[in-house]
Amino acid sequence: MTARLAAALTVLGLALTACSNPLAPKAESTPPQPTRPAPPASTPTPSAAPALQLGTPGTAATQYVAASITALTYRQPLPGRRLPRTGYEWAGAEVETCMKRSTASIATVAVQAWALKLPDGSKVQPEEPEAKDYEVTLYPVTPRNIRPGDCVRGWAVYEVPGGKRATGIVYSAPNPDSPIAPVTWAVG
Repeated sequence: MTARLAAALTVLGLALTACSNPLAPKAESTPPQPTRPAPPASTPTPSAAPALQLGTPGTAATQYVAASITALTYRQPLPGRRLPRTGYEWAGAEVETCMKRSTASIATVAVQAWALKLPDGSKVQPEEPEAKDYEVTLYPVTPRNIRPGDCVRGWAVYEVPGGKRATGIVYSAPNPDSPIAPVTWAVG
């Protein structure tokens, strides 16, 4: 089982990161040209994509894998059978991932890709609770293999400072080297 899990994570890591081959032959360099000062920029640098509305699908894709990702609902406080730390409360985001295509026969999903964005810009990573602690269906805490055409839906659970409501739900590829840009949904 551990070997299968490690293999699946390796396949996903390779699928989500379009790496170049460091052993590939290098192109011949051209002689250096004199440098000129760059002209002033006429257009501002593009900023992050605007936040989507809850329920609007986003896309996470590379040349190897493509998935539709959606933050559906946000609830704070989220009732649970276990108490949060003093000064904190539980929050939950109902999220879904639908695998559209993959060059591998399977891809792996897990809750760690989903975070909450707080008003100060900081992010809260999801907890890894036991299903018995909540009356809602949880998004997979441990990596789950899915095939193209399959969807996984459930709740991500967060412990947030009391009185601080999240401003966004953010999907980010677990591998920091992934070319997949983060997708954010606004929380009203």
